[in-house]
Amino acid sequence: MILSLLLATYLQDLTVIDVLAHARGAVGVTAAPTWKEASLTGKAVYNGVDCQYSMRFQPNGQFVENLRGDLMGGGGFDGKQSWLIDSSGMARRTCGEDAAIEETIASFVTNRWLREGVLEKSFLISQKNGETTLLVKNWESKLFETVTIDSQTWLPKKLSLDTHNGPVQITLANWQSVGSEQIPFHAEINDRGSISTLDVQQGSTSEVLNEGAYAMPTEMPDDWSYDSAIPAQIEAKTVRGHIFVHPLINGKDVGWFILDTCAEIMMIDEHTADSIGLQKFGGAAISGVGGTIIEPFRRASEMTLGPAKVRNIVFNQLDTTGFSKVFGIQVAGIVGGDVLKRFVASVDVEKPAVALYDRRSYQLPTGSWLPLTFLDGNPAVEGTIEGDRRGLFHLDAGSDGSLVIHTPFVNALHLLDNRETKAGATGGFGGQVSTQEGTLEWFTLGGHRFEQVRTTFSKAETGSFANTDVMGNVGQLLMKPFTLIFDFGGYRVAFLPKG
Repeated sequence: MILSLLLATYLQDLTVIDVLAHARGAVGVTAAPTWKEASLTGKAVYNGVDCQYSMRFQPNGQFVENLRGDLMGGGGFDGKQSWLIDSSGMARRTCGEDAAIEETIASFVTNRWLREGVLEKSFLISQKNGETTLLVKNWESKLFETVTIDSQTWLPKKLSLDTHNGPVQITLANWQSVGSEQIPFHAEINDRGSISTLDVQQGSTSEVLNEGAYAMPTEMPDDWSYDSAIPAQIEAKTVRGHIFVHPLINGKDVGWFILDTCAEIMMIDEHTADSIGLQKFGGAAISGVGGTIIEPFRRASEMTLGPAKVRNIVFNQLDTTGFSKVFGIQVAGIVGGDVLKRFVASVDVEKPAVALYDRRSYQLPTGSWLPLTFLDGNPAVEGTIEGDRRGLFHLDAGSDGSLVIHTPFVNALHLLDNRETKAGATGGFGGQVSTQEGTLEWFTLGGHRFEQVRTTFSKAETGSFANTDVMGNVGQLLMKPFTLIFDFGGYRVAFLPKG
């Protein structure tokens, strides 16, 4: 009892500087470590799937992480660019909140956040129950993160991030010596309710730096093929403003799939997957307009869509009952990023007309490319709204709407002030969100100016429409003047005017 009282009194007198000094001492962080590079190897359970795990990192924050098993994963930061590896093993550049989350987690598990010069702002917000909690503005991250430290060992215990898609927590344990520092050999990552664990089995340091190890992989996975003898144009139809395409899964016709440029992953209906014997495994969080759901994976030997084929393809399971009722047809799934990253897609939402081309030989027939940025895993391009306010807008061919402005920008730009609107709602994965419906004077996209644009002003507090990096969402109504050429793998898009 006396010891507890003394500790409580002592903790009340601590400052942020004291807490950080204690934490640095506990893990052995020094201003100038003797090692240049550290390596960790072990095992992981990633989205419910057993994997081999490895990580290499430097004191300056560069890192590369790999997860290899029935699912692939990982990512890295080369000092300038962050990147992620998707479940098929394909790497893509990240930026904005996506990059901030990745870099912040790596900073936490490698002690980077404790190094001198990294912390910009931190506030002591709680000292109770043997724990000290800091609110930290870390490094160049756009996120505020809450760090919990054990007040008896002074070892970091938990990192909590409040992202626009929901909470992410990382819990550390089993600290072991690696070189001159203590490194957590166990980490549990709770990503919006989906749990993954990392267990390091061996760690070492080196005074020799492997400079080339941190670059983003540029080779595509060897899991696709293109048959130029088959016409590029694929079967497509429009149902209630949405484009449907007709792939074969394991050589079988299982029905119509929605074509969605803002679906980072492939999805398949639960009953459709059962009907062709696709087994469940693992599971991951999927975030959408209305929030987050957790669904298992299904794997198919191959998916064929016209001349394009992807082998060993992973789908997230999805209950499409609601979609099927809305569209009046059985919706078998959603075709998204795993196809679009491997091929060039030409999309005319009005006809509709969809064609897939070989990325290695495709030549743009006219016009020029514009850069694509991927945020939340989805393609975004620059646009401008009334008042000459520029921002990035997701190109969402899976939406039959016009323009959506995301909540943070609605609020920051006061877009509802003195504007006639009416209450509304919109839905997607995770449920419905409240909106206000109104009109913007104008909007420019792809060199085209739209006047008196019907606009949805989001009031969502979480989910896709609460994204702080993307000003809004462009639906099919604003894509009709163009044939769009998507080259996800080349980070570019072309808007080809019709006529």
